[in-house]
Amino acid sequence: MTGGIYIHVPFCSSFCTYCDFYSVTDTGLYDRYFEALGIEAEARTGKYFNINKCPATIYIGGGTPSLINTDKYRRLLETISMTTPLSGIREFTIEANPDDVSREYIDSLKETGVNRVSMGIQSFHDEDLKWMNRRHNAKTALHAFDTLRKCGIENISLDLIFGYGSLSHEKWMYNLKLITDLRPEHISAYQMSIEDGSALGKLFRTGKYVPPDDSFCERQYRILQEYLASKGYVQYEISNFSLPGKKAIHNSSYWEHTGYLGLGAAAHSFDGIRKREWGPCDINAYISEVTSGKYIPEGEILDDKELFNETLMVGLRRTEGVNLENLKTISGKYFGQFAAKLERKIRLHPHLAHENGILRIKPEGFFVSDNIISDLFI
Repeated sequence: MTGGIYIHVPFCSSFCTYCDFYSVTDTGLYDRYFEALGIEAEARTGKYFNINKCPATIYIGGGTPSLINTDKYRRLLETISMTTPLSGIREFTIEANPDDVSREYIDSLKETGVNRVSMGIQSFHDEDLKWMNRRHNAKTALHAFDTLRKCGIENISLDLIFGYGSLSHEKWMYNLKLITDLRPEHISAYQMSIEDGSALGKLFRTGKYVPPDDSFCERQYRILQEYLASKGYVQYEISNFSLPGKKAIHNSSYWEHTGYLGLGAAAHSFDGIRKREWGPCDINAYISEVTSGKYIPEGEILDDKELFNETLMVGLRRTEGVNLENLKTISGKYFGQFAAKLERKIRLHPHLAHENGILRIKPEGFFVSDNIISDLFI
């Protein structure tokens, strides 16, 4: 079995206004957490990957992985390599905050094998970054990108956020012009969402934040698509664009239903067939269970209907769509029911296309893809 390894580092120095991902600020847990990660890695990687195979990718995400000293990553990778060959890694990504990027730190990361950096820029407007409670400013972001290039990082992904109240179309165009002038290999762009557990969620509930309407957000998404295309970026997934041949290998495994192993608190795994597992969203519980030898990830086995719907959903997020023969193979039991209503659904949703056995959502329909996909579910 091949696939990727995801390593979750749930530490942040502060919380972004919009974020409700599981993370903690307790620096005193660093050592104990990485001790637990090493124990889990030793116990699970060898079982997950055949000894004659090696994972294709490693992705260190968070949280803010760039807060952590590289020695901890080096020791963790040494532990993984005891049971799982790492010689065939094609893509090794780490997420970084711009204000953590220095030549010394990046050079040290490269020594561990990192060859791709994903950096959360979010905006090049300082007032917006301050509102988001980001630690960096625009100048720091530009300097960090320059540092990555000078350190020889030839595969960089940058994140942007659109669709929030203070982001005018003019400010959005400025962000897009600046990011494409930098020419990163990959760009991810996400619409601002209001999550219940975030600071933004509280502002919304108390009437202190009013989100823009859907037509405003859709216009910014169309501007994104059109402008990036004009600069040579290829859209391959709803939120992701890359220069030709530079799409994210690790993240693509999620949309292609390939297996991956997740290590750490709140990390998810998938065997590529039906089984999903995940760690507790509680760092102290994770550390306690792993170090005491009592750790068993929670899990579920997808039934035919769940597998059918999930395969459909992740496939339709991609510009290349989903192969209907694959859907039929997964569950012929439900495929007949699905096929019987497909042509009617295509007439109902003009952004759906069915050609040569491939069902896909046209890029101009991606903004309303959630409604289209949910209407197709069995």
